[in-house]
Amino acid sequence: MTDKRSVFQKGILSIFLSLVLVLGVSLSACSDNPIPRGELNNPIKIGVVKSSDPQWKILQDGLLEQGLTVQIVNFSDYTSENSALSRQELDMNQFQHLDYLASYNYETGDDLVPIGATAVFPIGLYPNKLASVHALNDIKEGDTIVIPNDDTNQSRAIHLLVSAGLVEVNDSSQSILTPNNILETSKVKVKSVQANQAAHSLSDKSVSAAVINNDYIKDANLAPKDAILEEKADDEFAQRFINVWVVKKLYVNDSLVNKVVNWANNSQAFLNAIKENSAGTAQIVAKDYNAEKLQSILAKLQDEKTKE
Repeated sequence: MTDKRSVFQKGILSIFLSLVLVLGVSLSACSDNPIPRGELNNPIKIGVVKSSDPQWKILQDGLLEQGLTVQIVNFSDYTSENSALSRQELDMNQFQHLDYLASYNYETGDDLVPIGATAVFPIGLYPNKLASVHALNDIKEGDTIVIPNDDTNQSRAIHLLVSAGLVEVNDSSQSILTPNNILETSKVKVKSVQANQAAHSLSDKSVSAAVINNDYIKDANLAPKDAILEEKADDEFAQRFINVWVVKKLYVNDSLVNKVVNWANNSQAFLNAIKENSAGTAQIVAKDYNAEKLQSILAKLQDEKTKE
C-alpha cells in the first residue's frame, strides 16, 4: 500500500524542481539578453571634469546620429572618476593623462587601461617683457626663471628648461626632477612657487620668465603664441602627459566604448572644440597613439613607479 504522505511529498518535490528549472531558464535568458547598452534607457556613461565643455555636446549629438546614446557624467574634482569606473558606475572616463593613470593603478592595484588619446596640454615658458625679455636668446646668465612647485608640473618645467639648455641636472634620464637635481653650473637660477602664482610673477622685473601651466596663462593676459618655449607632444618625456580615454581592462575590446573613441578620433568638430577650449594650447594626438602604444607607455610608467 502506497503511503499517502510519501506521494504528497514526491508531488511537492516535483513542483519544486519544476519551479527551479523554470527559474533557471528564466535567469539564463536574462543573462543572455541584457538591456541593450547604448540605448536611451542604458546609455554609455563617460566620466569627465567640466561636462559643460563644448566638445561633450558635440560628442553626444554625433554619436546619437550613429545610433549610440551617451551620457556625460560630470565630476567636480580629479579623485573620483577612476574609482567610479572601477565600480562599473561608468563605462569609460576621459579626464586624465597617462602619468596620473599610472600613479592611480600603482597606488590602488587597479587595472584601468587607455584605449585612445585626445591631446597633450603643454606647459610653456613665457617671457617677462617688463624685464626686456622677448625671446629665448634674451635670457642671460644668472637670470631667474619661475616654475610651479607641485610635483608633476615642477618636474615638467625642469625637463623643459633642460631641453633648451637653460639648466643642467645631475641625471636628465630621471623622470622626476626637483630643484635639488639642478646643478650650480646652470645658466639660470630657478625659483619654485605655487602653480597659480607663476603667471603673477611676470609682474616682477627680477624675474626673466616663468613656466606656466596652460590653466593659468589667462591670469597674466597671455596667449599661447606668447610662449618662447613649449613642450612638444612627440617628445618622449611629454608622452606621459597624453590625455586618454580609459576603461577597465575587462572592456578593452568592448565594441561600444571603442566606437566612442573611433568616432571622436575622426570628428574634426570634436577635436577642434578641445583645441579652441584650451585657448589653442592643446596639441591634438588622437590619431598618433593607438591603444597598444598607449598601453605600452602606461606599462613603462607603472614600472617607474615601482622603482621610485
